[in-house]
Amino acid sequence: MATAEPEKEATPEPNPEPLPEWETAFKEWNSWWEIHNFGFGCAFVILALFSLFCLVRLRSLQKLTLGRYFAAVSGLLLVFTTSRALYLLLDPYEGHKYLVLPVVVVRVIFALGYPCLTSVFSLINFAFVEVNSLKGILKKLQNIKFLSVVIVGHFLLVLIIYLTVTFSPPLANLFIICQSILILWWLALVTCFLYCAGLVFWDQKLKIKYFNSDSKTYELSDVVKTGKPSRSDPESQNVEKSKGARKIVRISCAVAIAGLISVVLEFYSLFGVYKLYSLDEKFVKPWPWWSYQTASRTIEICLCCIVAYIVYPTLKGRQTDATNNTNTKTTNGTRK
Repeated sequence: MATAEPEKEATPEPNPEPLPEWETAFKEWNSWWEIHNFGFGCAFVILALFSLFCLVRLRSLQKLTLGRYFAAVSGLLLVFTTSRALYLLLDPYEGHKYLVLPVVVVRVIFALGYPCLTSVFSLINFAFVEVNSLKGILKKLQNIKFLSVVIVGHFLLVLIIYLTVTFSPPLANLFIICQSILILWWLALVTCFLYCAGLVFWDQKLKIKYFNSDSKTYELSDVVKTGKPSRSDPESQNVEKSKGARKIVRISCAVAIAGLISVVLEFYSLFGVYKLYSLDEKFVKPWPWWSYQTASRTIEICLCCIVAYIVYPTLKGRQTDATNNTNTKTTNGTRK
């Protein structure tokens, strides 16, 4: 009499992306596998703690426009760095060398990363345009509600595709949609940041020309009245503005360069590493795959450092202003 076999639970199949043959790859990489995972993992832990610190400190600045933008940026950066740290330290790339976590959990953790990072720089570009009263390339992109809808839509699309492919590996070609959107988003960000840098740069050039032509009048009048140039002359008044403008140009150019490198890496992964997710390709060569992943994590760390360079000085400056305002109010109250 035939006995009924117990039904197997529906579990996701192995990663549909072509990956290295792990046993062979671990032998070839030797300690470079640990250097990659623990090195980048620890770096992301440090950045996650920094993001949490900024998020807590920015709570007192929620009433300020820039404070709200950077609180959102810090929150997204915290999600990104935490997800990357967990991914690299627990079960990196589903290699199952340290732990064997549920496949769905690992893939969702990884999938959250890309929309987080593009959203961070979308908000930063929006803040640059909004706070400095610049004219954006598209008016739609200057609408925070529209931008929020696009960001949420990106998150949902990525999660849906990753979950779909997880439970139906033959649909791995859907990953091409994710990477295509990522490439287009980075190209849009590169264009927006370069456009922003160009506007700020040429605006500063015009100011410098104006002050160079008129500065003698201010200097002469101030020397006659006080014996020394006054702090109220236009050149000294705009020193801080000029520094801020140069910082925006530097940041915008750095983001544009990192964004272009990200685009190149995505094209390389599509055509060079994953071969457009061909089901005929079961394994990839260990070293090209390792090099691609290492380059990708390096660019992500660099982009996180750029965010830190933007947020932290702004946080310090705003806190100083708040302290000064409090001291002024206290002094005025005492005098009364």
